[in-house]
Amino acid sequence: MRVPLSRTASVALFGVLAACAEQSLTSPLAIGSSSARSRVTVVAPGEAAGWSLMAIGKPVVSEATFAGLTKTGRSRVSVPESDGSGIRLSAGSGPLDGALIRTTRFAGTPLSKLTALAFSTYVSSRGSPDATPLLTIGVDLDGNGSVDDHLLFRPSTEVGRWQSWDALNGRWQSNSRIGSPDSYGVRTLSSYIAAAPNARLASVMTVGAWRVKGAQPLVVTIDRFTIGISGETTEYQFKAAPVASE
Repeated sequence: MRVPLSRTASVALFGVLAACAEQSLTSPLAIGSSSARSRVTVVAPGEAAGWSLMAIGKPVVSEATFAGLTKTGRSRVSVPESDGSGIRLSAGSGPLDGALIRTTRFAGTPLSKLTALAFSTYVSSRGSPDATPLLTIGVDLDGNGSVDDHLLFRPSTEVGRWQSWDALNGRWQSNSRIGSPDSYGVRTLSSYIAAAPNARLASVMTVGAWRVKGAQPLVVTIDRFTIGISGETTEYQFKAAPVASE
């Protein structure tokens, strides 16, 4: 479930991801708001369910929009629908470009209470084998609400098909030595929790598309983000807005 990176490369990438994931929403692409709670929750324009969209870059050339018809420069990519349709993230060609979805809804949840953590991806285009969607979470180790560590899950995605990822039982990178990491700095979430039993989710949980290298952007659709807390599981399905014919 990962593409091996050298320790130097992974730590450097982590620094960028952590800074982007925790920055304030100065130019958010807001979705809306909703107080509805259900086992399957639909996220759509005007119904945020605690999620927001964000594009990062100087200038901002990345996009974070609802899936359907993807525009990348002069090209258009038709993304096949899953049951939810998905949110399309397009990271541009700049060195720090990224597009992401994020939520603070689960801040304060003990990591030990997580019973599900999963999502689905469809990669339409990428400029490098290292370019992949990333799930990042901030971790509060001492209960004071601040971010003391970051965990990163980066699946080994393929272009042109839907794939589902069990992040709860996957392998994670971190900028710490917590949880018996291997030579790549990768460890299981269970080993992390065993070493830091009081660890909690802190602040933002992010799924993002980040350009690593190559001339082409990373275009990926995210759907069916699933989180379970003490056995109560919610699947977030991201619905597409209608696309005007051209």
